[in-house]
Amino acid sequence: MKKLPYSTIIQAPRQIVWDTMLSPDTYRQWTSGFCAGSYYEGSWEKGSCLKFLSPSGEGMRAEIAENRPLEHLSIRHLACIQATGEELFPEPAYENYTFRDSGTGTELQVEMDTDEKYEAMFTEMWPRALKLLKILCEEKHTHQPTPINIMSNKRNPIGWFEIYVNDMPRAKAFYEAVFATKLEALGNPTADDAGLEMWMFPGGPEQFGCNGSLCKMDGCAAGGGGTLIYFSCEDCAVEAARVTPNGGTLYKEKFAIGDYGFIAIACDTEGNTIGLHSMK
Repeated sequence: MKKLPYSTIIQAPRQIVWDTMLSPDTYRQWTSGFCAGSYYEGSWEKGSCLKFLSPSGEGMRAEIAENRPLEHLSIRHLACIQATGEELFPEPAYENYTFRDSGTGTELQVEMDTDEKYEAMFTEMWPRALKLLKILCEEKHTHQPTPINIMSNKRNPIGWFEIYVNDMPRAKAFYEAVFATKLEALGNPTADDAGLEMWMFPGGPEQFGCNGSLCKMDGCAAGGGGTLIYFSCEDCAVEAARVTPNGGTLYKEKFAIGDYGFIAIACDTEGNTIGLHSMK
């Protein structure tokens, strides 16, 4: 086996990093960097059995070799869980986490045992998962979403979009939280002020891509229709992880679409279906 080391600096105290890494809900979010829908069954107490599972029910069986809260966690992987049953590893494979203070934040060091043939795969996955963990921890620490540019610099423009809503404060809060941005009030472009309220996404004609707004107008109800708008993201798993906690529904977690990158499909608080797109 080969030992693979990874690390990240998180601007949050150890307690937040520890809790975010191990709590069931946030565990699902940051481990989506490995497999969307990942979860665990069992306890993190020393000597306890844990199962790390994918949505299909396959995964690994392990036990906790060491648990020193806020300092060190060691997982001893024992078997691979497949549809046909368990297959014991020839020797245990360890996955170790060490927590150290780093300035005002926490340095998280990860070391894992793996077969060399999986090195390239984990070298791609671990930085992605640790980035998600870092974002979740820092958002929890500061109570502010990590700013992420929702508009890529390499998109063909559409022109303009409007997302119709029934409850503007609720919808505005949802989109600002999911995309870590602030919407701007847009004056009524018509002569009739009755029954029209618009909040615009940040942007301008000098930027790439198209811009648009949330729109509440008498006679135009929200809900699913024949048009699907995709928001550009750096890593759509990040925005997808924010959907459910902010009142939306995640229809389909991040998945690959070949040479065109990755997408996730969600429903906002008003019943509108939206897409999330990224190239990684």
